[in-house]
Amino acid sequence: MDRKDETRGASRRDFLRKTAGFGLVVVGAPAFLSACGKGDEGPNCLNPPGLTPAQRQQRTALAYVEKVADQSRRCDVCTFYTDPTAAGQCGGCNLGLGPVNPGGSCNSFAPKS
Repeated sequence: MDRKDETRGASRRDFLRKTAGFGLVVVGAPAFLSACGKGDEGPNCLNPPGLTPAQRQQRTALAYVEKVADQSRRCDVCTFYTDPTAAGQCGGCNLGLGPVNPGGSCNSFAPKS
């Protein structure tokens, strides 16, 4: 192997190392960034313990979501929503959905009057 081949091999190795490092950053960054700000999203009421099969079925039928993009359709401004007993907990729903996130929503949303 002459000197030219050794130089080319080292460059190829450097390139592969840098590419692999960049790949790890690209793959790992979204997972790292998704963890930012998790503390202020409210309670997780999507699959709480004690949810009955009937409540699960009702959630599916009404397309309940844990977090809604349209802030005007949040559970906490819905007629059927009942306030939680303590801050930071799930609220309730008079439509039989069980515990619901104040920031969630479903297809039966009805604004409070």
